[in-house]
Amino acid sequence: MRDGPRIPPLSADKLDPSQLALLDSMVSGKRGRSAANGGPFGVWLHSPAFGMEVQRFGEYVRYDTSLEPAISELLILCCATHWRAQYEWYVHAPIAASSGVPGEVIEALRTGSDIPAIFQAEEKLIRFARCALSPSPMTDAVYDSIADLLSQSEIIEAAGLIGYYSLVAITLNVFDVPVPDPHFIGMV
Repeated sequence: MRDGPRIPPLSADKLDPSQLALLDSMVSGKRGRSAANGGPFGVWLHSPAFGMEVQRFGEYVRYDTSLEPAISELLILCCATHWRAQYEWYVHAPIAASSGVPGEVIEALRTGSDIPAIFQAEEKLIRFARCALSPSPMTDAVYDSIADLLSQSEIIEAAGLIGYYSLVAITLNVFDVPVPDPHFIGMV
């Protein structure tokens, strides 16, 4: 039986030039040291050409879209719950809270409970994300409800963010990247 992730983290002194370039690009960008060989970034260091492209797109959807941080973080939590990606939840639940996502909404997502009715905008965003993550085309009703909250450009960015964070979640799950805190209380 395996103990730990499927791909162990690489030691900084053992990185080849392309891996060093990727690591430098990740930590010198807007993520800073948080991208230093952990989470999906540690996996992507094993495939630096792929990792370079993915991390560039990820930096854009995380920091440079026109979406408000609370909207981005709420959509990220929807990806984490859909894919059951505990590491993604571990990183982004605190960021979501500090970005203005109501604690009651975060807890409802964590436990799989109904979103309290007073959070209508958040419920529309969650429904949008869940529909985007389903195998069926989005209904007009869901799309029209989100069009009341987001511009067309923001809807495009939201769809891209959901796609990117699904890639992150899948990477974390495929390579069984563990949450670094043994006391972490994740999604149920």
